[in-house]
Amino acid sequence: MLRWSMRPYDGTYAALAGLEAWPEALDRLTRARAAGVNRLPRTRGAAADAAASGADWRLPLAVLSDAADTAGAPAPAAFRWVGAGARVAAWARGWHWHVALQNYEASLEHLPDRERVCKQLIRGCSHKEQGWSEVLKMLDAMYDAELRPDGEVYEACAFACAAAKEWAWAVQLYEELLFNNLRASPSLEALALDAQARLTGDASQPSALMESKGLG
Repeated sequence: MLRWSMRPYDGTYAALAGLEAWPEALDRLTRARAAGVNRLPRTRGAAADAAASGADWRLPLAVLSDAADTAGAPAPAAFRWVGAGARVAAWARGWHWHVALQNYEASLEHLPDRERVCKQLIRGCSHKEQGWSEVLKMLDAMYDAELRPDGEVYEACAFACAAAKEWAWAVQLYEELLFNNLRASPSLEALALDAQARLTGDASQPSALMESKGLG
């Protein structure tokens, strides 16, 4: 009977992951296990996906590890794609950049939502010291896959370039955002003005925003 009750579990977890409701997802996962429902790779993947959105970065990794341990012998093939996005996002949020990138590259053909994973990875790597070249590679990968970067992606890339004093790239990313009819945040507009001033040699007084970001 439990075999026929799995599909509603999968659908419920997919909905919770979409809402990023990780506490409820984990609570339901606990109750499902108590009811004897263990072989649910999609359910655990969705639960890990939800956990990656707002919990400690180690939590989705723990959910996926538990899933691999309890799903039975055929699990490895099934788990190659389940939760792949959550795994990449978790490593990125934990500032384990090289592991995040390695997981991303190894999971490319198994990622069900590559666009969202790319965005998460770009936002994560943008906080890495000297991570500007990596975020630009990820941006190129999005273009190659015909995925659409949003305003947050362009902003993350621009700030990463500004942190490395790659002012020309920061200005170009701002211009690309406008070219794609996306709205720039006040923070990005201020950064673009300062970056342009630095390129023209008129940046004797960095703005308060730039100083607060450690870019002065």
